[in-house]
Amino acid sequence: KTPSGIRIVPIEGFCVGSLVDLRHVNARGYVVLCRADVDAESVSMRNFLHYHQEIYLKQHVDVIREVAFDYDSNMEVDDYLESYGSFDGATDQLSAVTQKEIMGLSRSRRNTMVKHNKSRSMREQPADCGDIFKLLKFQDKITSSEHQPSQFLANKINATFTRLQNEGIVYLGKKRGPLESFLATFPEATRKVISPEKIQQGYIRMGAIDKESKCRPDMDVLLNTIAGDGKDKKTRLKAIKDIIVDHFDEFMNDFRDYGRIREDTLNKYFGEDYGMDGESMPCPETLARLSQARYTVLTNENIVNELEDKRREAQEEKKAKAGRERAVASKYLESAAAFEQDLAKLNMPIESVTEDVLLKPGTTTVPKLLGYVVSRNSSDAAAAAAIKKTQTKKPLVDQALEVISAPLLLSLGREEEEEDQEPDRLAPDVTLVAADAVVASELLRNPIWTDDARTLFGDTIVGGLADTDISQDDIDRADLLSKLLLSRLRRLKEKKIINTDKHKHYALSWYASNTPVMAALMVLFKHCVGNVSCIKLDECLLSGPENFADLDDCEDSMGAYLVFDMVRRVFCRSGKAHSAKRDAAPRTFGVRRTEHKEDALNNPEKSNFHSSYPHKNARRDTGEAIRGYFDDLNFKAALGWKHRVGPSGAKILTSSISNGGLFVWDDATMNRLGSTKSRLQVKEVQMDLVAYLIESTYDIALEKSKNVSASAGWERFLLEFA
Repeated sequence: KTPSGIRIVPIEGFCVGSLVDLRHVNARGYVVLCRADVDAESVSMRNFLHYHQEIYLKQHVDVIREVAFDYDSNMEVDDYLESYGSFDGATDQLSAVTQKEIMGLSRSRRNTMVKHNKSRSMREQPADCGDIFKLLKFQDKITSSEHQPSQFLANKINATFTRLQNEGIVYLGKKRGPLESFLATFPEATRKVISPEKIQQGYIRMGAIDKESKCRPDMDVLLNTIAGDGKDKKTRLKAIKDIIVDHFDEFMNDFRDYGRIREDTLNKYFGEDYGMDGESMPCPETLARLSQARYTVLTNENIVNELEDKRREAQEEKKAKAGRERAVASKYLESAAAFEQDLAKLNMPIESVTEDVLLKPGTTTVPKLLGYVVSRNSSDAAAAAAIKKTQTKKPLVDQALEVISAPLLLSLGREEEEEDQEPDRLAPDVTLVAADAVVASELLRNPIWTDDARTLFGDTIVGGLADTDISQDDIDRADLLSKLLLSRLRRLKEKKIINTDKHKHYALSWYASNTPVMAALMVLFKHCVGNVSCIKLDECLLSGPENFADLDDCEDSMGAYLVFDMVRRVFCRSGKAHSAKRDAAPRTFGVRRTEHKEDALNNPEKSNFHSSYPHKNARRDTGEAIRGYFDDLNFKAALGWKHRVGPSGAKILTSSISNGGLFVWDDATMNRLGSTKSRLQVKEVQMDLVAYLIESTYDIALEKSKNVSASAGWERFLLEFA
């Protein structure tokens, strides 16, 4: 359920001071869960990627600029607002921050990123230089959940993990209790430890700010972090300081032009020796390397290109290694096939083959035995290539007999295609919060969005249902429903869209980006069950028929509808009704229901729906069992709008959320819609797309065994607008 391996979980009240400061009672914090059964470095890299984009640049750098300097984030960043960030050289963090796209984002936001030596964190990182981490560990030991000023947070954390466990997202077993206890006590521990003074303490100790002004670097302290120890330390510090002061412009020009102090520059002033009062003191061999490692400006163009070259070389080596492994595995498969031919020549049941038979001269060879053994024990080329080649025949015979009836496991896999550019390393996933992602709960918190939804769909919803206040349970339900709908969308593509090339069709990508919107609408209009976490993948997510308007009350509307079996008391189908052509009569709910009735009477074999629910008076050519009669069906509105929607309604349907609309309309989708060969205007095509979206969302919400529709939907877009 979390392909990226990361789940970011919001918890209300999980922040410093939230339990004792009423100003923060509605604040929320986040717990990041990382799955252990996927590539750990990749998961950690994604975590850092999210932090750098969403937390550091947007919620830290931009907010400080806005609060302290009255800066508008939509404006160009002036020179005096340039920000600087530093981090250690951990591989996963470096992989995230040094991606070309991220470096470009940092440069566009006038943010300079500097890497220092990861092995010197205790001297160079402010958080490590201060006492906060030490005090937090101490406070965690003495703070317990019994001493919490309120059970509010503990209850919220418990409810969150219960929901995640019910969804099958996380299972902690015996670890759950200690983890919940730790999280519940953490805000109180941090409140007692974290203060402006303690934060400044770390910056002062590593020299980023001086003790008096707290706004200027302290050069003596900074130099003290690299000069080492020994009786000549003071002399060494003064000599280094004099060189830096005397040649400061030259060092800064290196940083500006090359992203680091060049080795030639370091050797020029530190490579041989430096002296004071005529005393010669050799420079430590590590000084040049240490200075270069500590001060690397990652946003510098030269450094970016250098890192890209290294990454490209690593990618090429990885590809070459995979090719070598495939070649080895291919030989093993050829040998295994040859061994099977030898077995066939024996003309005896395979279970009757013995050690004596295989050891008999002329029966088979060592390479063939080895190939067969490897092909039955290794599933991929890398594992096969790593196997030690045993050249003795008898041990190989014994191993071959152990797997003589085993299936073939070894596969060469898919050979990587040549690409003109590097693959997208960001690989965004729906469970990773993106900069422009829509969140169902945030839509429900937006009164303008909810009022527009009530106005647009008002004629097709049950009066009064959508006017009730939105509760916290509704908000939580919307975010969960959004994820469940996305899971069902994946199943829809796998089961109903046979052509896998269509799985990445722009219409289906647009569908995925709008699942939070549909989840919010279904919760707003009480169209989903109360506790969606209890509903299995194949069960119905919809609430009862009383929460859906009868088509008799909205016959002249368009959008999507539902069909309810009044005998079995289940929803059995969803459908779409929207004008497909500008010169045709409006294809409203009423028109579509009449078309279904005529087909159920005159041509019930036309579709699985009509053959399952034929008209009582229909002439049927087959004796297939039916589920009921068309006369026993009640047509309900899912969501729809007046066929004469008007300018204001059209704007709500076809504008992006940021421009006052209800749905996500990204540039990629709009560009594709504008290039279609349809005679329809783009806005009409957009409305048709919305109708498909509603139809398909309610279709995947039905119970699988009761759904009589065999179609995947989206026919016009997957075919005509492909």
